Amino acid sequence: MLFYQRQGSIPAKRYTVLRRAGGGIYHEELLGTEGFIGASSTLYRLNAPTRILRIEEALLPKAKIYDGPPDNMLFRPDQIVSSGDCHAGRVPLFSNADIIYSICRPDAATPGFYRNGDCDEVMFVVAGSGTVETAFGVLAYRDRDLVVIPRGITYRWVPSGQPQDLVVLETHAPVGPPARYRSACGQLLDSAPYHERDIRTPALLDPVDQAGEFPVFIKAGGRSGRYVFDRHPFDVIGWDGYLYPYAFNIDDYEPISGRVHPLPDQYQVFGSRGVSICVLVPHPNASDPNASPAQAHHMNLDYDELMYRFASADSAAALSRSITFHPRSLAHGPKPGYESAPLEPFLDMWAFMVDTERSLDVTLGAVDVRDESYRNIWL
Repeated sequence: MLFYQRQGSIPAKRYTVLRRAGGGIYHEELLGTEGFIGASSTLYRLNAPTRILRIEEALLPKAKIYDGPPDNMLFRPDQIVSSGDCHAGRVPLFSNADIIYSICRPDAATPGFYRNGDCDEVMFVVAGSGTVETAFGVLAYRDRDLVVIPRGITYRWVPSGQPQDLVVLETHAPVGPPARYRSACGQLLDSAPYHERDIRTPALLDPVDQAGEFPVFIKAGGRSGRYVFDRHPFDVIGWDGYLYPYAFNIDDYEPISGRVHPLPDQYQVFGSRGVSICVLVPHPNASDPNASPAQAHHMNLDYDELMYRFASADSAAALSRSITFHPRSLAHGPKPGYESAPLEPFLDMWAFMVDTERSLDVTLGAVDVRDESYRNIWL
């Protein structure tokens, strides 16, 4: 994770007893990653986290895959039908062995609780606000937030009354800032496009001491089930460590610009195994008088590229959000006529980008909202 956090009541040393004022002890729970050599946190609970009353079957539907040839594609996300909570409402569009990319427009809070034991989750909030409730505390989210929920954390996604529009990434390896942004001790460098002060962490509330039936939908090992616990999962009195949910708003991302156009990898914000997560935010345009009016035609031979363009100074763009998919070995770039366009001093555009080392599968759900005319824009 990014940096050490400590909230609530914890003992002076790990694996020592934290005693209750009226007698007894709090239950210590270690959440660790990568075989307990990765990021971890220790929580102190009113009740043992192992108190399961029963397990109920709860199967996840599998997305069907498009088997057509590789192609530059454009999809209209506004045409995707999604409703319900933040989990059942997910519509998978792309996937490989490292990532699942879905669109979700939740209009209800999570019924019970949810835990993804297979993947870290990155929620990009295209639009909307609300809170994420966890044992670590409550984390508010808003437009243009990236909310990162590490694997194994139980949470509820609670949208406010306004319409919600999310991109949900599930990464099979831990996600975080790329190594080139970090010092040898793990601190974000001055040259990084964001810093620790830009990261928002949960605020721990009073522990919930309730008995009853508390269902937690859990994914783990490619399987899923509904686990009913007899104690509320948010009964934490204190915690510390490096593993916790957090949020970063891309308004706080410091864009990189230069005399000529940078390539997309210069806009990276987070990364995971085989996955690069980037954002494009408004920034000064290329300043060299001989700079090309647009980014060069380019072809990445080892990555697939997804770009969700969701806002622009052009009011028409707000009405036509789009996701473009550019598979490896197919060139893409500016449309005909770009060479005579003036070089604007400022580029006012927002986009969320994902590049993957492994080839992406396209689901039939994505093909349903494909714009078949996209290929013709270069003719």
